[in-house]
Amino acid sequence: MKGMSTKFKMSQELQYLREEMNQRINFFYEHSQKTIHIVLLIWGGFLTFFGISEIDFKDTPFYFIGGTILFISNLILYFSTQRGHDNLNQIFKIAAYITVFYEKRPSKTIRVRDNFCWEITTFEIQAKEADSKTKDKKRIYEMNGEYMALLILSILGIVFFTAMLYVSCGYKEIFLFSICYLYSVISLFLFKGTMKYSSLKNIADIKITHLNNFIQYSRETEHYTDDEIEKQFGIFREKLKYFEANPTAKIAEGEPVV
Repeated sequence: MKGMSTKFKMSQELQYLREEMNQRINFFYEHSQKTIHIVLLIWGGFLTFFGISEIDFKDTPFYFIGGTILFISNLILYFSTQRGHDNLNQIFKIAAYITVFYEKRPSKTIRVRDNFCWEITTFEIQAKEADSKTKDKKRIYEMNGEYMALLILSILGIVFFTAMLYVSCGYKEIFLFSICYLYSVISLFLFKGTMKYSSLKNIADIKITHLNNFIQYSRETEHYTDDEIEKQFGIFREKLKYFEANPTAKIAEGEPVV
């Protein structure tokens, strides 16, 4: 009875973790779509307002307001990316915990029907795919492609408004021109941050770090022996050993990733 009670508690924990992970995955996709809709609504509202208003396109406020609105949309995109990245970090953390403490690698003697295998199997398949994509250099971004496209359009728009502001007023409105120029510079850093959060390398680092931390913890608590870890985690082992020896190391560009 005690064994059954423990197994039931473990099943409860696994069920809770999977529900939490599913909620975060749903939030991740919904949040992304909502952000894109908000940005497009802001742009659409801006174009509609100035479309129905009698605006002199040589008027200084038009260019300044346009640059400000585009900059605000850049901030929304960047902080949305950051929030999505933090949520993804938690998803991978839960997945790594389930992988280490609940699952076994499927083999001739370990059948999927008798064991949880989803996370560890997915990790291994993604490792091969990420390795191929990174080596090929044709695909280095895994997510937020829409964000980056919107950021590029927005940055180009800010540059245009800044240039037209200078053409229309020269140095008469040097303060407004300086602010618009600052919008352009800051937006480039926001774009760079978005690229960082969206790269395969960054995603791989998160997965490897969490998986390594839980495996190390399982060794310290004697939950697994070194032989059991070697057998259970197969192709992860070389990469994890590297991170154990170099905890602050990063994967070099073009190197295989998990």
